[in-house]
Amino acid sequence: MLSNSKIKVLFIDDEEDLLRTVSIVLKKYFDISTSNSGISALSLLENGNFDIIICDISMPEISGMEVLKRVKKSDPSIEVIMLTALNDTQIAIQAAKEGAYDFLVKPFDPDAMRITIERAYEKKILIAENELLKSKLSHIRESTFSNIIGESTPIKNIFDLIKKVSKNDSSVLVLGETGTGKELIAKAIHSLSPRKNNPFITVNCGAIPKELFESEFFGYEKGAFTGALTTRIGKFEAAHGGTLFLDEIATLPLDMQVKLLRVLQEKEIYRVGSTKSLATNVRIISASNEELSRKIEKNEFREDLYHRIAVVPLTIPPLRKRQDDIRLLAYYFLDKFNTKYNKNFSVIEDDALSVMNSYLWPGNVRELEHLMERIVSLEEDRIVKSSVLPLEMFVKRVIQEEDSTFKKLVSDFERHLIAGALKKCDNNQTKTALMLGLSRTTLISKIDLLGIK
Repeated sequence: MLSNSKIKVLFIDDEEDLLRTVSIVLKKYFDISTSNSGISALSLLENGNFDIIICDISMPEISGMEVLKRVKKSDPSIEVIMLTALNDTQIAIQAAKEGAYDFLVKPFDPDAMRITIERAYEKKILIAENELLKSKLSHIRESTFSNIIGESTPIKNIFDLIKKVSKNDSSVLVLGETGTGKELIAKAIHSLSPRKNNPFITVNCGAIPKELFESEFFGYEKGAFTGALTTRIGKFEAAHGGTLFLDEIATLPLDMQVKLLRVLQEKEIYRVGSTKSLATNVRIISASNEELSRKIEKNEFREDLYHRIAVVPLTIPPLRKRQDDIRLLAYYFLDKFNTKYNKNFSVIEDDALSVMNSYLWPGNVRELEHLMERIVSLEEDRIVKSSVLPLEMFVKRVIQEEDSTFKKLVSDFERHLIAGALKKCDNNQTKTALMLGLSRTTLISKIDLLGIK
């Protein structure tokens, strides 16, 4: 909903009576100024900052069409509504070509005029928001490294390490919490390496049943077991000349760890059901969200295999440790899901960004991505406000802050609750008060106290 009192309107017409009438009618809704000539209006424009101009076509000294041309030349963001006493299609077409938002015929209905002003302002804001989004997306592109987005110091350090390790064939172990983008890192290393034109094959070790590990990794010959109707190559052969990414390697059973270690040492495999060795030529990049050193201490992971796969260990920082990237990522996902859902979200309010920056993001980048998709797919506004964020983001933020108090927790909760209720009731304070079980006076007091807009 527009805050009409902030919309600055300049009404230009040489009819003094009309100026007085319009000023009386529209000042209830807008910050309105009037001018009785094009010359005085242009002077006002030099000193004032107007959102909307309403201008009569036929005026002495300077015509309305000339005013329109000069306004659009000096500030294209100002929306201009033209007025005329004649319903002349040709004039309307000419005005539109010069950039007029709309063309109204006198006498006009005040409500129709008010609605036209509001719509013109909505267009102005939308254009400004889109330009802002384009600027942000341009900045995002500048802060993107091999499809990884970030400009924080921790992620820049990762970029530097990726550049170094991509030049050789060292085995890399990517460590990081769930949702930090370990596979993206692996793909970035591959795409910058001499192997970039060869396959990048992913194996999710945690998703393969124990009895199928060997055939998945090494393939099998026709007739090797019941159901083996044809020969099938495994992941090592599929990745020949390229990179084999072993995700969730901590889940690999000990017996398969032994076989994997042998392959890495001997650089050859045997398909299940075959006695013929096949040379392998793959780079191994592994990933884990668990500390493998602890698994080694518990005899759940082989230390000799660890040293084979972790020639270069690379730890991705969690999202909470790279706050400078949250805004960039949020806008990136906003644009991504605008395209997917045919929406026009263009701005994330500062209050919402503040909540995002304070939240710990246990699901990391993946959680942020899912949040932005949920907002874009379900909400109809163009602006991401704090009121559309999950309540848990507010509660966890306050509880986790060392200097938090019970009073702050309550006020944050009230702010989120009231803002959400106002939205559901289209900002109708009477309906909102009834929904929340408050008197209207109490609601208004809380809105002012909590700074709800």
